[in-house]
Amino acid sequence: MAAIEVKPLMNHYHTDVERLARLVQRNLEFGVFASCQVQQVKDKCKDVEDALIGEASSLCEGIKKHLNRVDGSLYVTWNLGNIEELQLEGDEQTLVWCPICLLICHQKDFR
Repeated sequence: MAAIEVKPLMNHYHTDVERLARLVQRNLEFGVFASCQVQQVKDKCKDVEDALIGEASSLCEGIKKHLNRVDGSLYVTWNLGNIEELQLEGDEQTLVWCPICLLICHQKDFR
């Protein structure tokens, strides 16, 4: 059995990731946390993309380190999806976003 949490923005992850980790500790096979990171495009899109990747990577690594401190038997891995531009109808600002997926499981189960 598994549990999946999906949130629209990555910055509201603390309680969800903690809950998933506790569920995995209590005999779930794995937990998945899916979200996305968004940044506003100001001038150079490549600079924004690099900043987005850096911010998302930093968040994921922070979660990974935190969960490993909480329970060293947990395995945490993450993946970023493709970065895409987004412009909402009626809005002049352009955004870039990328999906983020974290997998939480037991070390022994991930081979």
